[in-house]
Amino acid sequence: LVGAVTAQTSEILEASTPGLVGTQLFNVPERTARLAGRYDVPGGRLAGLGVGLGVTYQSELPGNSFNTFFTPAATVWDSQVSYSVKKVRLGLNVGNLADRKYYIPSNYFGGNQVIPALPRTFAVTARIGG
Repeated sequence: LVGAVTAQTSEILEASTPGLVGTQLFNVPERTARLAGRYDVPGGRLAGLGVGLGVTYQSELPGNSFNTFFTPAATVWDSQVSYSVKKVRLGLNVGNLADRKYYIPSNYFGGNQVIPALPRTFAVTARIGG
């Protein structure tokens, strides 16, 4: 099991641009949390099988340095399954398991816009050795 919680204050303290002092840093959340677990079957008929599940929370994000808008908070699940035989491990990871639709701030073209976060994604992995 892995767990982490972060609470931070990110504030612009000095700036040559009027209106920036006291604002929250662009694209930096005030709170994040992560909880994940993984289990590898140690023996028996399912030996070599591993499964994992995780969840990540992120508070709202400032969409620009002036904090004129924020993207909503988001909670995203991910999962993994793997199978190991001798020195070979094959795996499948699924990000954004529930295919949550949410947006993140973008700095392209000077910022002040959002882009869609990654949809459900699949990654197949293989490891040989060690």
